[in-house]
Amino acid sequence: MFMRICNRNGLRNALFASKLLFRSVHVHPVSLESRAVLSTLEKLNTHPERMKLFSSILNEKGSTRNVDIGDLITLKSSEDEVHDILNQYGHDNSLLTSNFFKKATSIAEKNQSGELASRLREIAANSMLALSSESITNLLWVFVRERNAYDMMALVSFFPSELPVYLHVFRRILLTSARTGTNVDTCYFLVETLLQDLLKRRATYSIAQQRELEKIYYELLLCFAYSYHTSGIKFLLPILYRENFQSINATSMDMAVTALCANQELEAAIQLTLYLAKRDFPVNYMLYQEITDRLCFENKPLLALKFFQNFYKGTHTKSTAEFLMPIAESFYKKFESSAQIEKSLSEFLKDASKPTYAIISRLLMLSALFSQDLAIILRYFANLRSKKLLTLVDYKIVFQLAFNLRSLELADAISKEGKHLNQSDQFKLRENYIALQILVKKYTEAIGNIELLHKEGRTLSKQLLLFALHSVKKNGTEEDFKLLHSVLGRLGYEFQSKNLDSPKAVAYRCLYY
Repeated sequence: MFMRICNRNGLRNALFASKLLFRSVHVHPVSLESRAVLSTLEKLNTHPERMKLFSSILNEKGSTRNVDIGDLITLKSSEDEVHDILNQYGHDNSLLTSNFFKKATSIAEKNQSGELASRLREIAANSMLALSSESITNLLWVFVRERNAYDMMALVSFFPSELPVYLHVFRRILLTSARTGTNVDTCYFLVETLLQDLLKRRATYSIAQQRELEKIYYELLLCFAYSYHTSGIKFLLPILYRENFQSINATSMDMAVTALCANQELEAAIQLTLYLAKRDFPVNYMLYQEITDRLCFENKPLLALKFFQNFYKGTHTKSTAEFLMPIAESFYKKFESSAQIEKSLSEFLKDASKPTYAIISRLLMLSALFSQDLAIILRYFANLRSKKLLTLVDYKIVFQLAFNLRSLELADAISKEGKHLNQSDQFKLRENYIALQILVKKYTEAIGNIELLHKEGRTLSKQLLLFALHSVKKNGTEEDFKLLHSVLGRLGYEFQSKNLDSPKAVAYRCLYY
């Protein structure tokens, strides 16, 4: 499309240009006569006076002056005065200059006049005039604040190469939006309109400009995520899947998944994590855990299990049991018995790989903990043993059941089963056994085992020792407590009295979840 640059023919001497209010250096001839008239025009205080003098200049026969209607606008000009200028002279393209549009758009922006801005935009388009970046920016701000999508997109379509101007608008809005939550609705308006249009032209931009556009995209996503603006997040994510950006912003991804989960948008959260996995992008495993927990909370254990299988690699700081426990509890709440849970998971066990078989067996054992179903737990423990898939977690599950049932007999049996474990794992089971002895008030035997472990050079966990002291002080005799306290003191364990006088009960778990 051909556009006529709306600047003046010829250059005015810079000395005189500096004296004129809002003047452009490329207006008016340099004749002394012209300078005198312009000086007179500037000295007039009212709009009607300026309009009258300007009209006389235009109508003067034989005049060769190159006049500029921008000189009719001052700092104090009103919106109505600019409309009056357009009514009188807006039909004459030869009078429409960059100086005029710069001043007129500034008045529209200062007064937030949507009507004036629309009129100026339409005149520029009809006259095929190329506006300056400053004029475009002024008009754009009016349209953004007015949520005037029609004029804004018409302006962008007429000036598609002004990408820096459009990116500046985003940056200015985001400066106060990303973490404060303000202007979020304005951001959403820009995403629906301007961002989509810019992305359609993405291939025409330079690599540097494409990167800047990507940065704006991720800042917008982060803005919506911080504000838990689900509509904005869900609007932006398909763009991510479609555009195949060169980079992925980890913070934006983490916050988006968190916000989606918080607003129960699990389907969108799962789709995002699967996309990231497809791109081999390292996702914070806590986000996977958050989705799994949310699915469990919504009583969808089967879906939670399937999602868990897609991401769990066994390389996280949390144990398998910690990941599986929410799913196990959800199965327990959804089904009436361990038998029904076992039936619902039977398909997962058919022709399953060893890792899958171990996970499902472990899940069944954890579910059985809630109903204290000894038969289920022992059966799958035996199955794992026969396939040589037992881990310390499986022993801890059985120990936790022994703890729940207050059964030293079961604890003795599982301790014997664990004789082949390495020394570190055996030590953990022996600590569990001491805790169970304390729980069933076998204090003498427990103290003996504590002394035995100390002789072997083992340092007992603070959790176990606090549990022992609190339990004996609360449930045992004074002699029992004095004996335990003196033995621990002799072994080098010291506890402040305030730690022992706490009214809170000290819990002990063989299995953490």
